Amino acid sequence: MDTIAFSLVLLSAFLHAIREFLTKLGRNKHSFILLYRIAGIALFFPIFVYCVMRYPMNGWGLALAFVSGLIHCFYYIGLGETLNEGEISVVYPITRCTPIFLIFWSYFVAHEKMTLWGVAGILLVIVGTFSIQLDRHNMKKALTAIFRFTSYPVRMAWVVAVITALYSIVDSKGVSFINAFVYLYVTYFLSILFHMIFIFRNIKKEEIMAEWRGNTAKIILAGFVSLFGYLLMLLAFTTERVTYLLAIRQSSVVFGVLLGIAVLKEKNKFIRFSSTIVIYAGICLIALFG
Repeated sequence: MDTIAFSLVLLSAFLHAIREFLTKLGRNKHSFILLYRIAGIALFFPIFVYCVMRYPMNGWGLALAFVSGLIHCFYYIGLGETLNEGEISVVYPITRCTPIFLIFWSYFVAHEKMTLWGVAGILLVIVGTFSIQLDRHNMKKALTAIFRFTSYPVRMAWVVAVITALYSIVDSKGVSFINAFVYLYVTYFLSILFHMIFIFRNIKKEEIMAEWRGNTAKIILAGFVSLFGYLLMLLAFTTERVTYLLAIRQSSVVFGVLLGIAVLKEKNKFIRFSSTIVIYAGICLIALFG
């Protein structure tokens, strides 16, 4: 596997974990998510202007950015719903199971070549992602909850996983037409416009302003790491197979758990560290033999 792409995805995963950790600290998740995305757009606007002046535009790239922006809107709405309504120990591992769907897409549609060891690594990452959030004293109950499709948060979490697969496929194609940062910025901007329609129909402006006043620094930091982190992912898309990259990005769960244990003093350390080893083994298989 390409070393640069591997390094970019690991850093992207770490930044993703920071973003999710900051979002957990927000009071209204929908408001927090919208605000940090607007903050990201504002922070990176000068760079966007520079890139537009330097790099040529392309109709196909902009069209895919529009499609991706619409898909991202549904992703953030779904993410907000899962974090607001569901238990994080149940819904978070589900939302990170995107590689399950990408394996089938890569093999049957894109006809990407994947080694047996690479597929084994992806499966190990998925297993570790599931188990890292479980309670060893209530394993059966936790597993039942994950596949309880009658539960709204569980259904939304699976929808988020599918949506992540969709926009990853679109984005991997989009960055082949135009500059990766321009593509990311346009996608982000359009998705925010779509997202605002949902936010202003369902959340009062007073709640949004209260979120901003109460978490200004966290929102700005989350805005930076969110946009910059996904830019690293887009750059990796230009050199490596999307299925492998998405599997390696699940290491964000590992970083998130370490933050949870160190900062939030979360319990179940044994199963979390055991699952971390499984994820690490899967990532090693992908990196060395994928």
